[in-house]
Amino acid sequence: MRQFLKFATVGGFNALISLATYALLLLAGVWYVVATILAYAIAMLVGYTLNRRWTFRAGAFQASTLVKYLCVQLAGLGMNVGLLVLLVELVGVAEFPAQLLTLPAVASFSFLASRRWVFRAARVG
Repeated sequence: MRQFLKFATVGGFNALISLATYALLLLAGVWYVVATILAYAIAMLVGYTLNRRWTFRAGAFQASTLVKYLCVQLAGLGMNVGLLVLLVELVGVAEFPAQLLTLPAVASFSFLASRRWVFRAARVG
């Protein structure tokens, strides 16, 4: 449970970074799909470092761990964009609220994949 709370804290911080970036990009006139990808990429880099060092205590940087993390995050991004397009284009939800609605599913997937695959071998806390 402690590890999940740490992950949730990092996720909350990442969500703030991502949502703020997304909102700024939308205000700048960037297409919402591109804005999502850029915001997600920025949050992904922050999240890798915080989760590796603090949440999962995975030790020193390892290229193999980064590759696994990127795979999980790219899958999460695909899920995020897919759900976002579904909500905006088919359901008619506004772009920003739609992004908020995608967060629980994407965060749950990301935690489970990170815990069970990305940081599994190095996990101590």
